[in-house]
Amino acid sequence: MFNKTVAGLALSSALFVAAPAFAGDWTETVDLCAAAAEAEGAVAADEYRAKFLYGSGASTKKVAIEMTANDGNVVKAECKIRRGKVTSIDIKA
Repeated sequence: MFNKTVAGLALSSALFVAAPAFAGDWTETVDLCAAAAEAEGAVAADEYRAKFLYGSGASTKKVAIEMTANDGNVVKAECKIRRGKVTSIDIKA
């Protein structure tokens, strides 16, 4: 019984430690997509907040973000990212 409890605690600790690393990958992807939207002229620099909506993929990641400007305007963007570069972007105002 004691061994099962220790094994369960070890597994839950490993999952807890692994979660922030995965979250960091999406943060970088969101930043890349937001920078691409900024380069396209959809939003002005430093005048918006980017929010992660959803993401999928392994080697080519697909991420959707919502950017809210300081004046309340909302712009949504969906990006495909491969090897740290945005390969396509679809912006919806």
